[in-house]
Amino acid sequence: QYDTFGDHTIHADLSRVGTNDIVETTMSILTLGIPKGVSSGATLDVAYHHVPVRGKVGKLKNSLTLKIDHLESNESIRAKDLEIPTGVECLLADATQIVIVHARKGS
Repeated sequence: QYDTFGDHTIHADLSRVGTNDIVETTMSILTLGIPKGVSSGATLDVAYHHVPVRGKVGKLKNSLTLKIDHLESNESIRAKDLEIPTGVECLLADATQIVIVHARKGS
C-alpha cells in the first residue's frame, strides 16, 4: 500500500514460503544486443518487460536474459521460445510475442 499523496510505501503484506512451495509471480525480461533488423531501419518493440510464471520458489530467477542480436525485420521471440528454468512454467500463451522487430513502414 502506498501513501495517497506520494510514492512512499506505508504497508506491505508478507507471507512465508519454502523453496518447494509453488507460487505465481513475474520474471523480468532483459534484452542483450541490438537486432540486425534495427541496424537496417526496423524498430525494436519489447512487448513484455515482465512475464507471469508459476513454479517452485527454489527454481525461480529474478530475470530472463534474451539474446536479440539475431532478429531481422518482422521477426520476434515468442513465449514458447523463452528458456524458462526447469520446474517453472510461463503463464502466457505459446504464440504471445515478447520481443518484436517491426519492419520500416513501406518496406
